[in-house]
Amino acid sequence: MNTETILLIVKDYGYWALFFTLWLGFFGLPIPNEAIIMTSGLIASKSYLEPIPTFVVTYVGVICSLTTLYLLGRFWHEVISRFINRVPKVNQYVGRAEHLITKHGPLALVFGYFIPGVRHFVPFLVGNSKMPYRTFALFGYTITFLWTIVLYTTGYFSGQHMDEIISALYSYGAIILLFLFSVVVIAQLIKKRRKIKEKHPS
Repeated sequence: MNTETILLIVKDYGYWALFFTLWLGFFGLPIPNEAIIMTSGLIASKSYLEPIPTFVVTYVGVICSLTTLYLLGRFWHEVISRFINRVPKVNQYVGRAEHLITKHGPLALVFGYFIPGVRHFVPFLVGNSKMPYRTFALFGYTITFLWTIVLYTTGYFSGQHMDEIISALYSYGAIILLFLFSVVVIAQLIKKRRKIKEKHPS
């Protein structure tokens, strides 16, 4: 399936088609997840669907994928692991995902988003680790929201350059990650500073 096919399907079947394409995207559609989200923005820019509902459906579709993976890890880990152990390449991704979780805990849900392949297994493994759903949702849904905004907006305004943009994302993902991390740190510092000023007004 390519982006042209997605455009045609969504043009004919609307929001439900977009939702299921995004939900299934994390389960092995032969197209990068970034491309699917950017295609959503491109769809809205062509007026096939309304921009705001399209963004909402895009975001909900992606978090449904993450949540499904989390639930599979929490309740059906042993069954699925039997299949994973038979595929060496998949095992490699699982190993990297496990390393991220061991090293960073819940933040693995953030960092894993920038590593193709690994991002599929981080929610699955944190589900198996019995991470509370609230913690999973806080980290997973937040980074998904930020990532969806960036990709959706990019697709809306620059969808015709999708291939080049995705290539740049894969090449400079660490820089993008550092930028987002810096934004979070700065926001926290500003928040703390405001609290201090409220407690000790000049």
